[in-house]
Amino acid sequence: MPIRTTIMRLFMTTAFLFLLIFQLNAQESKTLEGRIDPPFWWVGMENSTLEISIFDANKNIRDYDVTIKSEAIRLKKVHKVENPHYLFLELEIGANTIAGTFPLVLRKGREHIIFNYVLKKR
Repeated sequence: MPIRTTIMRLFMTTAFLFLLIFQLNAQESKTLEGRIDPPFWWVGMENSTLEISIFDANKNIRDYDVTIKSEAIRLKKVHKVENPHYLFLELEIGANTIAGTFPLVLRKGREHIIFNYVLKKR
């Protein structure tokens, strides 16, 4: 077999393996198909605790883990109820939190759902 053919086969095999590994490591990211209540909140409220309800009729979101990507907002507790389509989150909004959005991430295995929650200026 000529060296050129061997190099071409080695290149194709390496490219195939790279694409296969890349595809296996890819995570499935989706947006929430349900609703979040309240749909937004305000910074600077007297009571710093906020309870959010999340509903999705198409998914058992009760089985998802929740994380918040914000240094100013702390996830105090996740309340999982009997109905698998609901989650209730108890958040602590820091006193110096600035108005804007922060991502709520629901994760189950390789799948994750991201919702950007809005905090408005009061």
